[in-house]
Amino acid sequence: MAVSGSLTDAPFEVAGSCLCGGVQYMSSSLPTAVTHCHCLSCRKLSGSSFLPFADFPATSITFRSTKTLKSNQHSDIAIRTHCTECGSPITMQYFCQPEIIGITVGTINEESMGDNVSVLSGRKRVYTKEGKKARWWKIPNDSMENFDTFSPSFQELLHNWKEN
Repeated sequence: MAVSGSLTDAPFEVAGSCLCGGVQYMSSSLPTAVTHCHCLSCRKLSGSSFLPFADFPATSITFRSTKTLKSNQHSDIAIRTHCTECGSPITMQYFCQPEIIGITVGTINEESMGDNVSVLSGRKRVYTKEGKKARWWKIPNDSMENFDTFSPSFQELLHNWKEN
């Protein structure tokens, strides 16, 4: 059953999966933000210059198939998941924001987004500082916000979480 979302009044469901279909999910809401991460971990995991994540309320995500889903932790601030069969990165969830889950944009079935597909193009980039991002990648001169590391508001959230 589709529900109304935050960016439109039209009912919808956002669906996605890994390449082989071993991991399948759906969301009852549209993403609240899309971030392109240029950090070393995201570059290594994606095999590309950055890895885009769409943030969803964690309560809106339902996994329909998890037979090949595996969790892994590459830092002390977040946990990630991937498919053990095809290797697709699926999620990242920061411990300081358990109410938000980042879904890798490439796993979202675009057709499930309908007219809202443009929100997947992103709103900000993180880890764009020289020495943090891939040296061979040129950051486009466009309207997206760019941050040397995390955005200041997220840095503050992370700092407060670590203090507690």
